[in-house]
Amino acid sequence: MAAHGTNPARDGYTGFAEVVVSVSHFGKVAGLLQAGGWELLHAGPGAPELPRAWGLKPHARVEEQLLHMPSMPYGYLRFTRISDVPQEPIRPLDARPWESGGLWLLYTRSADDAALSRALGDAGWPTVRGVHGFDFGELAVNEVHQHGPDGMVLSIIEQLKPPLAIPAPKLTHVFNAAIIVRDFDRARQFFIDQLGFRPWMEVEWNGDNPGLTLLADLAAFRGVNTIRTVIVHPQGENRGSVELIGWDGAPPGRDFAERAKPPNLGAMALRFGVTDLAAHLERLRGHGILPARPVTELALEPYGRVRLAAIRSPDGVWLEFFEVLA
Repeated sequence: MAAHGTNPARDGYTGFAEVVVSVSHFGKVAGLLQAGGWELLHAGPGAPELPRAWGLKPHARVEEQLLHMPSMPYGYLRFTRISDVPQEPIRPLDARPWESGGLWLLYTRSADDAALSRALGDAGWPTVRGVHGFDFGELAVNEVHQHGPDGMVLSIIEQLKPPLAIPAPKLTHVFNAAIIVRDFDRARQFFIDQLGFRPWMEVEWNGDNPGLTLLADLAAFRGVNTIRTVIVHPQGENRGSVELIGWDGAPPGRDFAERAKPPNLGAMALRFGVTDLAAHLERLRGHGILPARPVTELALEPYGRVRLAAIRSPDGVWLEFFEVLA
């Protein structure tokens, strides 16, 4: 279990420390505990300063349940219930893979996708298209998408070859988060040139892509010419990273960017630990990025007291940075 006072930046973890998921109720959280082997690290009322940090009315009430994989002290899932405010889904249940805005997929790993998928399904986390296997020559994986509360989707990867250096447990922490972007070049510029992240991997698919069968019937992708992907991270790693995905020639679709903010429902925010929030925000200002809300000081389990501020990506994603106070 992570110790009170854990500081991601101090501990050398510069990717996102956690994903905040806004939920209408906590009913499905137990399924992740039962089937995935995660543990409840904290449960109770959220900090009273959170409504101010999120631009909500003072009467808004916040409750939270913080889950983690015990052997992996980052990549937490913080399920947050916000009451007494109007809400709508960020990405509704019928959102198509090419429709932009908000966090789309949260990536984890497992040792056995088939067994885990069955267990999660029985626990209230269904899969729509089942487990799919993909062989890219040197790399072979199984992947399945499990649907959690309020439009949240876990992408669970079982790596078949080459073997992982450290075998995956039943279900790992969240190590990557995907965003479908309206303008790939603009999103890439924001994260790399302005935010200062570094690419970990960049791929451009032309023609057939075997991964599409996991997302929808192939006929739905008629007209798609190119899929561009870049995975970015403050230090160019694949742990707490952000994946930008752009579709060229995709069918017309909706854009959910305006919905992708508190208190709306679904995968709502990524939180990154930084060593000096004031210096971090000053550097961002120099690159034209301004905070979405004033800096707020609050108590945040398991870190202790923090200063926190948010920015928004071009596709609306709420990105929070926090400094743990001594």
